[in-house]
Amino acid sequence: MNKEELKNEIENILTIYYMNCFSLILLKHPEGKLTKQKIFPSNKTTIEFGRKLTTTMKVIAMESLIDEFDKEDLNNQKYLVYPLMSSLVLIHDLIKINNFTNPSPEFEFLRHIRNAFSHGNRFNLKNGEPRRLAQFNSFTINNSLDQKPNVLMDYIRIADVLDLIDFVKSNL
Repeated sequence: MNKEELKNEIENILTIYYMNCFSLILLKHPEGKLTKQKIFPSNKTTIEFGRKLTTTMKVIAMESLIDEFDKEDLNNQKYLVYPLMSSLVLIHDLIKINNFTNPSPEFEFLRHIRNAFSHGNRFNLKNGEPRRLAQFNSFTINNSLDQKPNVLMDYIRIADVLDLIDFVKSNL
């Protein structure tokens, strides 16, 4: 993958994340309840996912998922946090496998945030990590953060991660 292809892929990942956020807003909107009733009129509404090696489908009942979503508070942070964590891990890995990493403090910061997201949203700073300056904007990662939980939301917030992704994309 060349640099422009990688930038486009990062942009696609961000677009999907933003569209998921937008969908959640629509579901929480007061008129969204009316929409849900139109889209999911009964307890028998399902989504079916195809399998590669068989004609049987994986069937997911939507009613229980929507009930679970409706029980959550208005922010529904987990519906925003987990997809963003996954997106950042994918973006980092695409950068790494395509050899676009660099030793800058921001890319080192990205690496440690990616590792935290991959280790249950907890910093895992072993063996003298970070070995280089890991810094982005006003954030600095040092070994005193080892085992700090809830990296996304307690240490850094969603918009900060989106800024980090934008920075990295612009500085490939």
